[in-house]
Amino acid sequence: MTQRLVSCRAGDRVIVGAIEASPSRVDRLASIGIVPGIELVVQQTRPVVVVECDENVLAFEREIAAEIVVAKASPEAPAALGHAGGVATAITALAFAISFGLGLSGCTSETHGPNAAGPLPPIAEVHAEKCGACHSLPAPRTRSREYLEQAFSRHHRRVHLTSEDWAAMVEYLAAPGASVAVQTAR
Repeated sequence: MTQRLVSCRAGDRVIVGAIEASPSRVDRLASIGIVPGIELVVQQTRPVVVVECDENVLAFEREIAAEIVVAKASPEAPAALGHAGGVATAITALAFAISFGLGLSGCTSETHGPNAAGPLPPIAEVHAEKCGACHSLPAPRTRSREYLEQAFSRHHRRVHLTSEDWAAMVEYLAAPGASVAVQTAR
């Protein structure tokens, strides 16, 4: 049985089956690891929906949580696919994805921008938390280094990060070899 994330209760373990939202919202959620097949543990539902996802805690406005379609995870399934013994969760996620006619996109936090590969670095959480508080987040590897450095120079007074975090943010978001901002087709 499927339901919306917004209608879950604290303590529920669910698997994301679909995200019924605009392409930009789907990309934004994917950039923080919310993709079909990922398991979430609901921590609270009001005033915002708070979930644990792959050892990260994320908060969603109720409007956004209403766009995430989920199914209850089996109680004996491990916390995420990819961990030892994740077969039961993988089968549940696969069955759920097939019922929606979707391809299963995996269950680890991955970047989903151009040239996506590997798990998200720790700076991705900072990016979502700090930048996402005011902006629609650009996908990783979609902006030139020059563009990012210029944009970030305007934020140093408002956003307090270490110089190492600023450098890591540029590395995380910069498109390899791009001299101009790259916008992926939507």
